[in-house]
Amino acid sequence: MIAYYYCSIKTFCSMLESKSLWLTDLTKSNDSQEVTRLYNNIWDSIKPRLLASDLDRETVEFTIQQFECARLPQVYSDIPYGCCLSYMNDLVQQWNEYGDNGKGVSVGFDLDWFNIKKQYPITSCRIQRSIGYEFVSYDSASLRDNFYEIFYQAIKNEGRQAWIMEILPTFKHYAGFIKNPSFQDEKEIRILFYPSDRFEDSLGGLSTIQNNIRPHYCLPWANDTSNAMRSVTVGYNCEHTAEEIVELIKKANLSFTNQVRVYKSDCSYRDRIN
Repeated sequence: MIAYYYCSIKTFCSMLESKSLWLTDLTKSNDSQEVTRLYNNIWDSIKPRLLASDLDRETVEFTIQQFECARLPQVYSDIPYGCCLSYMNDLVQQWNEYGDNGKGVSVGFDLDWFNIKKQYPITSCRIQRSIGYEFVSYDSASLRDNFYEIFYQAIKNEGRQAWIMEILPTFKHYAGFIKNPSFQDEKEIRILFYPSDRFEDSLGGLSTIQNNIRPHYCLPWANDTSNAMRSVTVGYNCEHTAEEIVELIKKANLSFTNQVRVYKSDCSYRDRIN
């Protein structure tokens, strides 16, 4: 699958030099509800439905009380680090927010190239379970119905153990992939990583925490024999021509540069003139 990373020309040149994607703290992103949307907004809408259901009320009240005590520590422990991409190319929303208002580029990466699975990662001593990529889900009535059903069945089947056995793990599993619906035009897919100092194995090339500019992990997208880059779309306001972008790629000494296709954006957006 090809996913697209929108960025400025400066970031693109830095990416060509480092040959890696940065996985950064998602809670520091431009969405103030990143990671917390499920724990707060969605959970708050589900609580009264559980209390009004045919479940034993004392068990529901106990579950809510226990979860309320545990949710904040869980939100801020094992912070997810991620790289946000889009599963669609040449989107005006992505250009304006991340592609330097069309002055940058959109880089298409083959996610199958990376040694990671399409999965919702979890905190684990096995790094292969702690990193993965998945589509972002945007908060909606149907999404809330799905979570309500999960929690209803958990309490019905597990009783007072539901909050620790199923509800908390479910929140941890999905919280990094649920966003405010106002971001849905970004058509996002993301790579997510839960760091741990208890890993039994390693993922080839993934760096330890780096602290220059901002804390991040480096995920290589190239090696001596191949690379994940499949296309570069030149922004509609970009000062560089497609030919100049091709030269930048060639200077990066990538293997198989002939597999990288360079296009000019078809986006017809233009800045308003007041």
